[in-house]
Amino acid sequence: TQHHIPHSPLAPCPGGTHLYQVRGDSAEHIRAIECECSAERLNTNSTFVLQADASYFVWHGACASVEEREFAMNNGILKQEGIAVTVMEEGKESSAFWAALGGKKPYPLANGTSRCDPRLFRCSVATGEFAITEIVHFSQDDLDTNDVFLLDGEHVMFVWRGKRSRDRENRWAMEAAMEYLEGASSSSSSS
Repeated sequence: TQHHIPHSPLAPCPGGTHLYQVRGDSAEHIRAIECECSAERLNTNSTFVLQADASYFVWHGACASVEEREFAMNNGILKQEGIAVTVMEEGKESSAFWAALGGKKPYPLANGTSRCDPRLFRCSVATGEFAITEIVHFSQDDLDTNDVFLLDGEHVMFVWRGKRSRDRENRWAMEAAMEYLEGASSSSSSS
């Protein structure tokens, strides 16, 4: 199966440079998403594809899954004839790779704990009662303007408020986010 990494409307780095993070929790749910083109966006848990003009780099973080590695390497763009691809493992980056990213900068490293992918929760009163439901294998398309969503990014919590969400959903979702964070910080401090 060939995979194509589409260009997104994000502003690319100067000179036509694009950085894509390849991530997912199973072969069926892996995707590549364009992100800010900076070394700070690298993550030891993922694989990244960097397009710098006519040069392509595939960077495998130390904890990247086999499925992510295969998805990046089977990309339709990288399979085209005449495309030069430099594949590298974390810790063995070339100077050209760092230069294309605007220089080497610190990024999230493995901390010896298990991999933690973001978690998305829908907060809604659609049934008449406040309910929080986790959405697995989520994408941006799952966001509904009638509800509020909590995104747990492991080290940061985002609250996304739909423009048609109710005041009580907003209030209760904020309370739920605070309780969630308190629970997360107490469980990490007790280990």
